[in-house]
Amino acid sequence: HLSQHAQGQLVIAEHPETFGSAREAQANATFRRAGELCNLEEFLSKLTKASRLGHDEYWELHHAMTGHEERFKNLVTEYLLQGLPMEEVLDKAKRDLDAAVSKCSNMKSGLILISHLAACYAVVKSGKDFMEAEVNEQAERLVTPHRGQMLTIFRLLHAHKPVPTTSSWLTWVKLKVGMQHASAPKAIPDNQLAQVLTGEGKCLILAMVAAFLALQGVECDIVCYRRLLMEQDSRAMAPFYDFLGVQDRIRYVTFDDLCCERLEAIKAASKSLFCDGSVPQTHKRRDFSRSVLLIDEVDVFFSRKFLGQIFRAGFRDDSPEAVALVRFIFEEYKAGRWPISKFTENEHFTRFLDKSPPEMHGALMGCASALLRNIEDWSKPEPVVDEQTGRIGYKMHEVVNFDMSYSNKTVFAYLANEMEGKLSSKQVADHIGVDLTCGRFSFAELPKEYRCILGVTGTLKELLEIGDIEKMLQDEYAFKHFTFTPSIFGERNLTFKPGEHIHVPDSEATWLAKIEHLVEMERKAGNAVLIFFKNEAELRKYPNWNLHEFLTERLEAVRREGYIRAATAAGRVTLLTRAFGRGIDFEMPEKHQVVVIQTYLSSMVSEETQIKGRTARNGKGGKYYLALCAEHLEAKRGFQPAEVQALQSGANPLRLLSNKQMLRTSAKAAGMAQRKEKASFLEQDTKQWEKQLFDPAALDQDKLSKLAEMSESEHIRDLNYTLLLDRSSSMRNDWQKLAEAFKNFKQQLMSHPVLSGAIKISVVLFNHEATTVVPTHTRPSEMLEIGHHQACGGTSFASAFVECRKVMASSVSFANEMVLLFTDGEATHPEIEVRALLADHGKRIKSFRCVAFGAGAGKQRLEGIGAMFKEAGATFQISNPNDEASLVETFVDAAASSHAIHMGK
Repeated sequence: HLSQHAQGQLVIAEHPETFGSAREAQANATFRRAGELCNLEEFLSKLTKASRLGHDEYWELHHAMTGHEERFKNLVTEYLLQGLPMEEVLDKAKRDLDAAVSKCSNMKSGLILISHLAACYAVVKSGKDFMEAEVNEQAERLVTPHRGQMLTIFRLLHAHKPVPTTSSWLTWVKLKVGMQHASAPKAIPDNQLAQVLTGEGKCLILAMVAAFLALQGVECDIVCYRRLLMEQDSRAMAPFYDFLGVQDRIRYVTFDDLCCERLEAIKAASKSLFCDGSVPQTHKRRDFSRSVLLIDEVDVFFSRKFLGQIFRAGFRDDSPEAVALVRFIFEEYKAGRWPISKFTENEHFTRFLDKSPPEMHGALMGCASALLRNIEDWSKPEPVVDEQTGRIGYKMHEVVNFDMSYSNKTVFAYLANEMEGKLSSKQVADHIGVDLTCGRFSFAELPKEYRCILGVTGTLKELLEIGDIEKMLQDEYAFKHFTFTPSIFGERNLTFKPGEHIHVPDSEATWLAKIEHLVEMERKAGNAVLIFFKNEAELRKYPNWNLHEFLTERLEAVRREGYIRAATAAGRVTLLTRAFGRGIDFEMPEKHQVVVIQTYLSSMVSEETQIKGRTARNGKGGKYYLALCAEHLEAKRGFQPAEVQALQSGANPLRLLSNKQMLRTSAKAAGMAQRKEKASFLEQDTKQWEKQLFDPAALDQDKLSKLAEMSESEHIRDLNYTLLLDRSSSMRNDWQKLAEAFKNFKQQLMSHPVLSGAIKISVVLFNHEATTVVPTHTRPSEMLEIGHHQACGGTSFASAFVECRKVMASSVSFANEMVLLFTDGEATHPEIEVRALLADHGKRIKSFRCVAFGAGAGKQRLEGIGAMFKEAGATFQISNPNDEASLVETFVDAAASSHAIHMGK
């Protein structure tokens, strides 16, 4: 049996054409056996109770399910047990399906169509294997949707209802066919979410719902948060969709794909406006208002990457004049003829300007200035070259993203690689020109453009326990119905005893040693061990990490599936980054267990639930350990020494951890809500521009002026302001005073609309360690409030300046820098760290300001630090406010001083 050994698992994974059907049969047999043991009445009682449904809905679902099972049994008998050739079976199933579609005009006929869809899926997926199998093996080969999947489908479509409501599929079909009432609030379908536990078939649920709607003419987008999973699910369902003839109405996409699509029309129209002076009416973006959005793992809504993030739209002027200008700048820089004398009088620039609309000249000056500045640090961040495709990307979240580029900077990476012979002139040609900005969009607003949103996740319960997230789901995204589908396998067989399985060693060295001990103990017991690390940097700390099997986002997709299958072989140890703690269906072995060791504390409770869900699936047993480092908890999670000691004592550690997680999750949710609000503002501004752009009655000159305004705002980047804010435990009672001062600082920066566009803010929070608030280098209008952060720990000026140096290292080299240090305490003199900062960036640092709050602040130490900055040529000022009013005034004055630096006074 190949599946019993790691190398065999690799062979199986790499040859799906040979072993794929056997794998599916094995999985289906597991579901079938669970279904036989699953009592419908008990299952429905659990579902309706958890979902807070009434007695009537219980019987509606019961009636729908019993009717479906009878129809499905009859259809399978008719198709597969009559001795017909496979071609005739497929033809008959398709003819019956088409007939069911043509008769689908009420709720009852909808249930009949769903049964036909399930039968078609069984025939397409396993009909051939069923017919070729021995009679006693046929039941094992038939792939059928189980009760949990079918009941979830009924709920999402509200197909079990005897009469249509705003939640039922019939409403969406009417909206698709006749949109005259689409603007009426009562006509908008209710958005719905369902919890389906990991490993219990979310992929098929979404596919069946999409297929049902697509047969009614409703287009569907199935959105996954990772391209790997999206491609995996798309491949799995492609034969089913092809058979139904709905492949052109169902798309599998990522949110990045949707954003790119959202931008295509506006980019093309903006380029036409710039190059030709007008916008052809053929440029129109896709209308999502008639489509349904199906989301796999809806908690991705609340990731830092999604909620509140901005997707910037731009187009490239690739005219001969623009290409010549960029190449001229590059060649002059490489030849050492730098800086370029009288650049604005140079013929390359004047030709570029002369061929462009006059309304855009100011913006193009900004673009040219950006090119001149960016060439000096074109290699920061480091570009990654794919010599086969000829594309350049950048590493983001441990993955190289080849769809990512930097405006008027990446162009020099292409030219440098062309010069070095790594890319051909033909490969480079499509990427050379001058970049202009034409809009800024919010990821979080995308789902709202769809007619309806349906989603599945394994952690809905955990999400709804967080007040801010529950409110956002209901108020922002209008989710009105929640379904909690119980496991088809009954209660999970997960071994996790908090008093025994939570370990908190004191130091990083003892933490790693404890993980090694747990791994060796479980490996000797014959179990498979999955060790989840927060990121690749933490994974590499594990002793001899490179001698183990490890899975990171950088592993080639062609090898990844094999490694995933092999990971659960007996005695196998695999190191993984957190990305593999979600959405990956690890095989559950028969003769041993899969043991999961999580090595960090998740800030989102839902993430921990997902990681636990990599084991004890499909009715099999599993074990979970949580191995945490006390140093990490104190430095990064705000734990006090007494709290760490309580964890180490084993006295109800789960309650303490859960409380800390909930605080952290709530704080993250609050921060996300702030970012979303700011992103929504930018979205509305762009929507107004989009409306103007496509309005044939609007003057082209006005459109060009607005386009110029957008590009100018992107290319003025002259001043970076880094705030180093003390959040040690002594600030607990005064943290909100600082938050208020911070808010006023922001307002003061925004009071000068022109200059505020030239200022970027970065915030470093420090105690005995320092953390940079992300994103860095934000505009004043996009600054996040700090009130939700926690004050804890000791005070280290050294850590603050180390982090400040890192922030400046990621800044553009042409920008001036200002630094503000706020503290209410005392710490050792950070001479080494400050001198390192000044050695790297001293020429750009124009101002250093200290705010010594209260009587406990060590002014003498701060003056010593200030003297070092003065010696390097920066101005130095120290303030000593003692109450909130004077603290606010001090921060307002600090913000106002940035205007003087920007103006060069």
